[in-house]
Amino acid sequence: MQNERKIKLILWAIIALVVAEGLLFFGYFSKSGNPVRKNKNDCAVTAETKYVRGFSMGPIFKPEQEITALYGYYNCNKIEREDIVLLNYPGNNSPLIKMVKMIPDDKFHIEKNGEDKWNIIVNGEILKNSEGFPYQIDKKKALLLESYAKQYGGVVPANFYYVLGNILEGTVDSTRFGFVSRFQILAKVEP
Repeated sequence: MQNERKIKLILWAIIALVVAEGLLFFGYFSKSGNPVRKNKNDCAVTAETKYVRGFSMGPIFKPEQEITALYGYYNCNKIEREDIVLLNYPGNNSPLIKMVKMIPDDKFHIEKNGEDKWNIIVNGEILKNSEGFPYQIDKKKALLLESYAKQYGGVVPANFYYVLGNILEGTVDSTRFGFVSRFQILAKVEP
């Protein structure tokens, strides 16, 4: 009688393991235990809670604000202009949160707008932050973008993006380190 109970208990344990592995296999949970969403393209997306560090995305996000990072989202979806993303930046232990401001095939150049300030022009329009104010970068940052304009004929190359914070003068973003590759973009961010 006792052996029968042990056998039943072992069978139930095996069934539970098979069901759990099936849930992992079919994408209901990630290996880390975080829920996995399926989007319209049937793409497995792992949602992770993160917290904003720094002020570069204010007033969209405040320091320590909770956000949801959708890892895997861009495996099945295009990166769009104005998407807010997490990206890997060499030298930082934590990913950066930035807004995509230029995508492949965008035409760009810089124009001086006065005393040592330059505007970024994208597809014939002055590039603006989320509040509608034009970005105004200094000469050093303008020279970096100007070198890209010469190198790529004023067109963003395939699989590269220009990402910015919300601060008009730039922050630790593409005004400092230039274009980022598609492979540096880790996740789409939701508030």
